[in-house]
Amino acid sequence: MITKRCFTSDDVLWFAAVSGDMNPVHISPVHARRLLTGKVVVHGMYALLWALEAYCAEIGEPVTSIAANFLRPIGVDDQLCLIRGEAELGSVRLVIRCEETEVVTILLTTGGRCIDLQPSAKRPTQDLPEDSSFSELKQCSGKIQVMALQSDLQKEFAHAVRVLGAMPVASLLALSRLVGMKCPGLHSLFTGLNISLASSRSESEIDWVVVRHSVPQAPLRLSLEGACISGHLDAFVRPAPVTQESIDAVATEVKPSVFSDQVALVIGGSRGLGELTAKIVAAGGGYSVITYHQGANDADRVVNEINEWGGRSSAIALDVEDPQCAIEQLKKQGVVPTHIYYFAAPRIGSNKRSDFDVDLWRVFGSVFIEGFARVINRVKESFETDLKVFYPSTVYIDEQLPEFSEYISAKVAGETLCKQMMKHTKGIKVLVRRLPRVPTDQTAGLIRLTTEEPLPLMLGVVNEMQLI
Repeated sequence: MITKRCFTSDDVLWFAAVSGDMNPVHISPVHARRLLTGKVVVHGMYALLWALEAYCAEIGEPVTSIAANFLRPIGVDDQLCLIRGEAELGSVRLVIRCEETEVVTILLTTGGRCIDLQPSAKRPTQDLPEDSSFSELKQCSGKIQVMALQSDLQKEFAHAVRVLGAMPVASLLALSRLVGMKCPGLHSLFTGLNISLASSRSESEIDWVVVRHSVPQAPLRLSLEGACISGHLDAFVRPAPVTQESIDAVATEVKPSVFSDQVALVIGGSRGLGELTAKIVAAGGGYSVITYHQGANDADRVVNEINEWGGRSSAIALDVEDPQCAIEQLKKQGVVPTHIYYFAAPRIGSNKRSDFDVDLWRVFGSVFIEGFARVINRVKESFETDLKVFYPSTVYIDEQLPEFSEYISAKVAGETLCKQMMKHTKGIKVLVRRLPRVPTDQTAGLIRLTTEEPLPLMLGVVNEMQLI
């Protein structure tokens, strides 16, 4: 092993400013939670440059080419280690691991020399990323300027600058900006590069053009030429956040007053199935109280849509670990819930390892078991009213997918908890349904899975809740 590192939020914000790659997946926890990883992602080029810096500090031999594959996104606070792997003579293989999983592989061809070219001495402006669809990127081309302040390069990449030169390091910064801000831009996922380094070009711009554009499930390939590099990079156009049906569309499927007696507390109602459920209740004449943990803007958007349509809705912050503040706010508003729909959920990640991850199970359990019990009990005690509760479980229990063992185990325990609540707590009825895959942020992926339409599914659930 060469070294270890854990990238912090401050690290990532610094690199975003230095590189100009201000893609919200790197700098906005609220935006990132709706994407594939569910959390803020460390720039792939930051991880690559960290590895190059460690290599240059330890070995210090210039290289003629760099090939890297970004196998899995690296999250803020992930524990990383950099190791040197086996490679043929004249090359060096570096591997970044998160726990036991390889997340970045790097192959360096040695025998080069330090490139004595200087980038433009400035930081990139902080622009918004371009929002292009996959089809719009066909045959796109352009130029991107290579720029960096010497103080920024020296702060974290001094050894790489000494061994490789300032221009190669700044060029890698520019490639991060190219992918994250230009092409593909907003919905990008950097997957790899293969570039040669040479000092034959003195321009401080890199020409790029899309040379491979086949299907959304395959990465784009961009050809690169300029500054001190030539070669290509690959990047996916990742799925955009999933949007739910509008209140107008929902209202066409719901009888106007069928849910008029429901005062629904929709836990996690700012997006996904919670958002859709809040709209169904409101379209049927009920009152939806949407709760959120981080997504205040999303919750306000849903509330405004419902109220402008003519429905009744409001939003409050609620933390399942301590719901008392939310309950006090409901009391001030004179709102007494009759129904609770519980959609609180962490990111549903899989475990590719063979052993059971107790820490991952605890994350699921804190929301699906402890958080659920805490919210229901506090609401019941505070309002002393009968409650109808919906607990969404999962068909993964029936499918017994081994990579989701921790998630399945937590949901099974949640189902058991629901049975015990109904048995031992007077005035509580709980509807448990094992939901199939539906289009939500949790199921969005580069590989499109077969999913069911969410509106008929959740309309059926709300109808059942009316009758239990």
